[in-house]
Amino acid sequence: SETAALFCNEHQVPEAECAICQPDLAAALEPGGSMKVRFPSNQAADKAGIRTEEPKFTERAPGIKAYCEVQFNRNQMAKVVPLTSGIIHEVPQDVGNDILRGEVLAVLHSAKAASAKSDYLAALVNKDIAHQTFEREQRLKEQRISSEREFLDAEGDYRRARLAASSLRHGLVNLGLSSEEIARIEEEQDASADLAIRAPFAGTLVERNAVVGEAVEEGHALFTVADLSTHWLSLSVPAHHLNQLRKDQTVEASFEELPSSTYTGRVVWIDSSIDPRTRMVRARALIADTTRNIKPGLFGDARILVGDNRPAAVVPQESVQRYEGAAFVFVRKAADLFSLRRVVLGDTEGDNIHVVAGLAAGESIVVENSFIVMSEFLKSRLGAGCVD
Repeated sequence: SETAALFCNEHQVPEAECAICQPDLAAALEPGGSMKVRFPSNQAADKAGIRTEEPKFTERAPGIKAYCEVQFNRNQMAKVVPLTSGIIHEVPQDVGNDILRGEVLAVLHSAKAASAKSDYLAALVNKDIAHQTFEREQRLKEQRISSEREFLDAEGDYRRARLAASSLRHGLVNLGLSSEEIARIEEEQDASADLAIRAPFAGTLVERNAVVGEAVEEGHALFTVADLSTHWLSLSVPAHHLNQLRKDQTVEASFEELPSSTYTGRVVWIDSSIDPRTRMVRARALIADTTRNIKPGLFGDARILVGDNRPAAVVPQESVQRYEGAAFVFVRKAADLFSLRRVVLGDTEGDNIHVVAGLAAGESIVVENSFIVMSEFLKSRLGAGCVD
């Protein structure tokens, strides 16, 4: 009959579902679609060492794999340079020290600093004298004792003295002195050659090129200060993922040297070109690290999340078999019957791989010796099938 013709009597499944006799139909299956593979007996699968179990499900967002390297966050990093030449007199800080904004990193003995301080103090004295003279001439003018010309001369002298003092004060600021330091110079009449080199912001001293007694020139980098609470993650992404890359996407990074930790950040920059040699797109993520475990120079693996969380089954990689370019797992339906299930794969994690479509909770899949089931599926290619 027609019904009998549509049924595989050898394997006791509908002919259209018999994977052994109709292996070519498997390649056309949609994710979640399946065909049947029946073993010769109820004991055959167990004797072959085929083991099954229910996979665990987790929430997982689809992601792009990338290589990554940790770098200093150069937006929170500064080279500290002297703004004049001199001899290093003192270096109270060393590499690795946490420092506060404005903390002294080195003291420079500078003839230019001594001259600038001295000139400024002298200008303050001249300004004070000119001010007193101006006030006296103003009183005399009001009493009609002093002439208009004498008053105007005194006023001009006072304005020029103020301008000279202001200009010399700006000279001290240009040497790196703060308002508090300048006020202390005025109070203590300090014209010493000492010039403090201070930290521009709070952070960690990551590089030092200063030695007591060394002569340094203006602009010579003495220290590097960095805020280590964040780092840049330099990403190399395969070019075929370019259309999926977006700024502000979440990035998860892991490192072989830090096996128990995953670091999370966000994409802050994507290059406008592709490296012609590697066919990679460069990108950058900003990641936080309050523990300070990650170090610049570390290489690792990153995932750039490109969608929302969705359920994923975690299965051993050896559970997955490929046929005609598609991925399959075997779901046990009975002691001797397995379902060849088309699945969609996600990320790989060590010996496991995520299945993001094609499996449901509660299904038992082959986790050991799945190649034996695959061999059973393909055996018709070595002999006759039920349709012959």
